[in-house]
Amino acid sequence: MQETAHTSIHVVVWNHRDALGRFLASLERQTCKEAQVIVLDNASSDGVQGWLQHSHPEVVALRNFRDHGVARAWNQSVALALSRESDEMSLDQRVFIFAEPDILFAPDALQKIVDTFTADPTLMIAGPCVQVGRVVADGDEERFEIEPTEVMESTGMSLTRGRRFVEKGKGTSEAFAVARGCFVVRASAMKRLAVEGEWFDELVFPGQEVWDLCWRAHLLGMSVRMLPEATVYRLPASSKRLTHEQRCARFLRGPLCWKNDVLMNRLLRLPWIVCDRVWTALYLLTHGRVCLAWLGTWRKRSAFKKKHAALFAQTHVSSAEMRRWFV
Repeated sequence: MQETAHTSIHVVVWNHRDALGRFLASLERQTCKEAQVIVLDNASSDGVQGWLQHSHPEVVALRNFRDHGVARAWNQSVALALSRESDEMSLDQRVFIFAEPDILFAPDALQKIVDTFTADPTLMIAGPCVQVGRVVADGDEERFEIEPTEVMESTGMSLTRGRRFVEKGKGTSEAFAVARGCFVVRASAMKRLAVEGEWFDELVFPGQEVWDLCWRAHLLGMSVRMLPEATVYRLPASSKRLTHEQRCARFLRGPLCWKNDVLMNRLLRLPWIVCDRVWTALYLLTHGRVCLAWLGTWRKRSAFKKKHAALFAQTHVSSAEMRRWFV
């Protein structure tokens, strides 16, 4: 009989006290109650630490005195979780769930995640489908109902031949990358994915950390897929305009290629890559801040090449296998 996977949930906040209240309330409604929540506060000024101590003393709360970004905060919470597991065998039975604070879990989401990882020991990274939801409030942030909409925010990402990340759409559960809003990693896989002491790369643009993690997982022969049977919700965005960080993540993917791609595959897909780079160049000409950020990436190129060497020093799949990922 297989042992049930144990779960820890990692969430990073920065002045997200109200959203965190709804996040934790959705966890309290889960049919699966066996989950340790780790909240890392990136120097919030909204009193979230005191509120957690008073209202949710069961939550493990960490605090940074400066906002160093989500990647470093996730690295800190992973280091804490891994330090509590000295037995290599126990890492196969533990899963880490990473979620943004504005995510709300369907009541059976955790149970379905745990059941899937328990039943399939080869599954290393997975993500539930992120659906846009609507909160039906009754005057109390701890008491509300989630009303699903027909809009899917993410069903996973594909990587094109031009090295552009796009939504893969409904259909197969196979995906190149999972959505950043909520994803799950087996602890034993997380330990293998470290490069120069980092699980999440702190040099890539915010929003690219999960793409980078999934790309490395594919390189090391790990399985990545979506879990359409598990659903989480996110409230509709107040604005559909892209933020500066989102623009950088979408258009400045060169550092991801420097780190995770190989020259042979880029040469074989050169026409698609050139077309994408021309489009990117035109975009940079009309967006000065993004252009400045692109110039800044070249100062970090040697650091990414060093990480490339460390990553490819491990046993990895062949170049031909890598080419199958690009659609």
